[in-house]
Amino acid sequence: MHNLLLVASLVTIAVSACNEPCFNNGQCSAPCPRCSPEGRCSSGYSCKSICAVNTDCSSDSCSVCAPVGTAFPGEFLCVAGCNQTCSTQADCYGANNFGCGNCVQGKCVKGKYCFDTCSSDEECGTYSDRSCGSCINGKCLANCGSTCTFDAACGNSSCPRCGGVNGTFTCCAPVTCGQSCSLDQDCGGQCSHCVSGKCA
Repeated sequence: MHNLLLVASLVTIAVSACNEPCFNNGQCSAPCPRCSPEGRCSSGYSCKSICAVNTDCSSDSCSVCAPVGTAFPGEFLCVAGCNQTCSTQADCYGANNFGCGNCVQGKCVKGKYCFDTCSSDEECGTYSDRSCGSCINGKCLANCGSTCTFDAACGNSSCPRCGGVNGTFTCCAPVTCGQSCSLDQDCGGQCSHCVSGKCA
């Protein structure tokens, strides 16, 4: 009986070790608590591996099980989470990794908002709101043609106006005399009023 317990104990230790055979997560323990699809104890599925829940994924490199996107509905992959390693913004699935959708200095982090201090464009804008996505004079602001929500967010002196139609607003130059407008703020220079749809 004593020998049988010893053998069972050795089997448990062997199955718990990294890279040893397993049938389920319950047979594996730290530092390799996951039973991989190949039937081996591991620290978790590697980046871009198919997964079902966050606990399938490696806690060290890609700890979030995120939807792949509309091309493959219902399919999930292990991706980098907050403060985990990345090489591009695409490595950081912002909406599904607790908002850390910006890749800054090789780590997935939350983006900064309008007027926050910055040192690079990558720091600015968040996964859900890309307005103020440029670092201009040390502050997160919107550049010419960038999405904006108000004039003060437009940091380029050539495009100080936040304007547009149908709910899409970008930083642009004021409209000049005689050109089409909707509001007074559309117009600039000597013709700063919108009269009958024209700057006058």
